[in-house]
Amino acid sequence: MPRPPDASPDSARRLVAIAIALISVGTVLAGGLWVREQAITASDAQIRTQELALSRNNSPSDASAEPSVARVDASSPPRLLLSDAIYRARALQVSGSPSRDSDLAALSHQVDLAIDARPHWGQAWVVKAYVEALQTGSDHRHLSLVALSRSYSDAPFLRDAAGWRVRFAFLHWDELDAFVRGWAIEEAVWLARVDATMRKSVFASARTSQAYKPLVLRWREMRLHDGNYLAPPVARLDPR
Repeated sequence: MPRPPDASPDSARRLVAIAIALISVGTVLAGGLWVREQAITASDAQIRTQELALSRNNSPSDASAEPSVARVDASSPPRLLLSDAIYRARALQVSGSPSRDSDLAALSHQVDLAIDARPHWGQAWVVKAYVEALQTGSDHRHLSLVALSRSYSDAPFLRDAAGWRVRFAFLHWDELDAFVRGWAIEEAVWLARVDATMRKSVFASARTSQAYKPLVLRWREMRLHDGNYLAPPVARLDPR
């Protein structure tokens, strides 16, 4: 049988060029994904930092110590949208800027974009409640309480945001329904048990509201139950 002709040098060069091009494209895409993941990781860290600052009632002026991790737009990942929003909202909390109201409205819309992408994200609903609470007017207060309720529906316990959430609930206790009151008490007791440094501030924030009695009763019941390992699980109290 006749031997098939060898591939021409031009064909071989074309194949090599195509392979190099594919490798280059793959490298660029991988590099872009790595950069994006690094930005998202940084945004997660910033969300936690800002939520802890809120939880511990740190001065909002502390927010100016760290720059926002990235410039964001409507196409940014939800975590970038949220980390940027909470950072800027804390800075605006003490800002005397004439554009403060419009800036907060823009941040509220930015949080909405994150919520639209991840509707059952408890952290995002907490930030929504916070941003709305910074704005004046009964409509914004209503939106903040709606967001608070939704945050408890999606995430009853949030380690980093719990301090702010229970303080906010206690502050508006008379406006909350039984569902939110019940979970606020549960989260407050849980936070005081898992983080001794927060215990004093949790009880202090409840002392000026009608939440203090159900909080103390629930705390006492849980503490008594700690020593009785054979007792059945403690049922939640009616906080009303």
